[in-house]
Order: sequence, then C-alpha cells, then structure tokens
Amino acid sequence: MKIAPDMLIEYNTDAIEGNIKNLIVELEKASFPKKEDDYNYTHHSDVNLNDEDFKKILIQFRALGLIEIGEIEREYIHDSLYWKLTAYGDNYMTRLLAMESN
Repeated sequence: MKIAPDMLIEYNTDAIEGNIKNLIVELEKASFPKKEDDYNYTHHSDVNLNDEDFKKILIQFRALGLIEIGEIEREYIHDSLYWKLTAYGDNYMTRLLAMESN
C-alpha cells in the first residue's frame, strides 16, 4: 500500500487518513509476522490515529514539499480539504516506485 499513487488525482483528507491507517496495518503485518489473531490491527478501523498526530503527518508532507492543497473547485460543499502531489512529490514518488521495480 502506497499513499502517493492515490494522490495522482486530488484526494480528500479523510481518504488520506484511511490510507495511512491501512499502511500502519500492513507495516505491522510485514514487520511482525505472526498469527492473524495476534495482530493489534487487522483493519484500518482498528488503528487509533488521533487528529493531532494526523495533522503533524500532513504538515510533514507539506514541509517536505510533497503535497499541497488541491485547486479543483467542487460543485458541493465538503468540510474536508483536498490534497494533491506537488511536481516535486510526483517526481519523488516516480523515482521511488521505479527503483522498487528494479
């Protein structure tokens, strides 16, 4: 599970949070192989990512120049911000994923 490829289109804050939670589940399973019943997290809804920590993650992505607030105007009002990769973020993701496939 990667977060950046989903952000090739603008992605809302709630969806990004869900992807980060899914990544936490996958990292736990990859780092600590054990029986399914022994995992702390089996689904992203099991992960407790408080709002303050999630905001810190978004701030870090912004500080690194990887994401920025989306620009597409929406026909409906939504409380959640939309985010997109910056040109730098897109380039960085492309280089990382290209290296993985080698």
